[in-house]
Amino acid sequence: MIAGADRLWLGTGSGAVLEWSPADPDRIRLVAQVPSPVFALGALGQQALAVGASSGELFFLSLDKRSADQRIEAHAQGIHAIAPLPGGRLATGGADGALGAWTCSGGRWRSRSWIARRRCRWC
Repeated sequence: MIAGADRLWLGTGSGAVLEWSPADPDRIRLVAQVPSPVFALGALGQQALAVGASSGELFFLSLDKRSADQRIEAHAQGIHAIAPLPGGRLATGGADGALGAWTCSGGRWRSRSWIARRRCRWC
């Protein structure tokens, strides 16, 4: 779950991405449906979300269109963390132990560079 200025987004085990606003507390809206359970969400400004799925896929959702604009096979296993980085980049962490960094160019996310490609070791 992540919070915006005036709403919350939640990913579900059925792959639904839902939106709830305290201004309309009795209504929960479907933003989009992805084919795998949602493990992580990340806000991309006020009008877009990044969605990490159990399949390792990374989806980019437009809140205006209420649909997935882009799908990337990002990790070998589920994506458990999504975080913004300086310079408009995005970091993802997967159950495969890899940490990836993504950039947006021409309205499309691409250019993954690996922060850590092998299994991360915890101290």
